[in-house]
Amino acid sequence: LASIDLLKQVGVGPTIDFARLLGIKSPLAHDLSLALGSSSVTLLELTSAYSVFANKGIRMPPSFFTSVEDPTGHVLEQTEMNAQQVVFEETAFVVTNMLENVIRSGTGRRDNVLKQAVAWKTGTTNDFIDAWFIGYTPNLVVGVWVGFDDRRPLGDSESGGGAALPIWLDFMQTILPEVESKPFVAPENVVYAKIDPSTGLLSSDPENGAMEVFVKGTEPKEYRTDLPKPGRFFEWDEEEPAEAL
Repeated sequence: LASIDLLKQVGVGPTIDFARLLGIKSPLAHDLSLALGSSSVTLLELTSAYSVFANKGIRMPPSFFTSVEDPTGHVLEQTEMNAQQVVFEETAFVVTNMLENVIRSGTGRRDNVLKQAVAWKTGTTNDFIDAWFIGYTPNLVVGVWVGFDDRRPLGDSESGGGAALPIWLDFMQTILPEVESKPFVAPENVVYAKIDPSTGLLSSDPENGAMEVFVKGTEPKEYRTDLPKPGRFFEWDEEEPAEAL
């Protein structure tokens, strides 16, 4: 429901226009079902779209080769790399930061065995027909799709995190030693703020709250003022513990 409500606020048309900017060319449903994944896209399209966030908002159209040379080193064919800034760098970083949190608390939750900066997202379609996983470092994006060409279900609980993620991890653990390790660098125009997860307002609670990143000027300005004092929620009795209120 949250996804549908967000799409309703943003608008189906602008959302589809944004998808086109990211390189998604497949037909997309012009209704609110779009928020629930009612349209199909290719693995190449989806991986390419995520590369925009890894690349600081810059889109590089995918190509299967950079150049072709003959035995003497003469270049026979070369791909022209037409880079285009389609997303603000600050916006790309905020999205990446959210996808980094998926490792810690989302459906892809697990220890970061890669020991590198990485952002990722799982995906599972209805009836476990498709299992997706897209993940990236600052200089490498990899997408995995698991499924059948005739849209047969994979089986109960064969989700993106269960079926596609292990393939992605196996590949990344093999290839990343050959790739330069680097962090996701925050642009100057982003700020961090500790917020109360239940309200989205600033939190002054020293023990609770979540540190989130915002484009400067969009961070909340007000503090939550109705936080309960310690001990208000329940009282403990050694003989008969009271239920939490």
